[in-house]
Amino acid sequence: MDKQQEEEYWKTLKTNPQAPERFELIDHYTYLARNSAVHYYRLRSSDDIEFNDYLQLAMLGLLESVQRYDPEKGASFSTFANYRIKGALLNGLEKSTELRDQIAFFRRSRRTRITSITENNLNENEDHFTKLVSITVELALSFMLEDAGFLIREDMLDDELYDKECTRILSNQLGIIIDKLPEKERLIIRNHYFHAMSFDDLATLCSLSKGRISQLHKSALTRIRAEYEKLNQTLDFKF
Repeated sequence: MDKQQEEEYWKTLKTNPQAPERFELIDHYTYLARNSAVHYYRLRSSDDIEFNDYLQLAMLGLLESVQRYDPEKGASFSTFANYRIKGALLNGLEKSTELRDQIAFFRRSRRTRITSITENNLNENEDHFTKLVSITVELALSFMLEDAGFLIREDMLDDELYDKECTRILSNQLGIIIDKLPEKERLIIRNHYFHAMSFDDLATLCSLSKGRISQLHKSALTRIRAEYEKLNQTLDFKF
């Protein structure tokens, strides 16, 4: 994204805060959130809160920054956003009950995914066994995406990577498939699995209901599954 294009995006958001250009700006400036998350994660005094939680708080600060930034006030977006990202991180960490909140977050995320997959898998033309197989495969796929998301989020933390080469191959394959998804489905998958955003936060970002986010999530998993199978890969799910 060049400077002129970015200026045009901000002008568009000035007149229409819900314009799709905001997704491009969020994606372009994700590195600000990631850098802040890495900085404060390395300053941590304990391991009770994982990097994923730091990144989620930083991404919320970035989202708020894109929504509130006014280029006519003179400050660069990086300066404006870094201040809000830092505030979101420090306030969030202060309010966090550390390990309990961390565990609760992952449990909520997985419950939300399971609900998304099971409640939206209601094809009346399929028998119960076929539905069960479909649900099982898509749940396994969601765990694969979660693992790939950890790799992307912690790419800069070399000492914490495991099974590096195999996971990178899987991550690259999924990344190629995700890039081919329709815009909203791509946004949901990337931000939920790679940037640790909840369905509630995605509903706010996309100006959609949580139920609609759930439907799009299920639709995206179905597309990813179909494309993955086209690659003639042998699925080796690890639970």
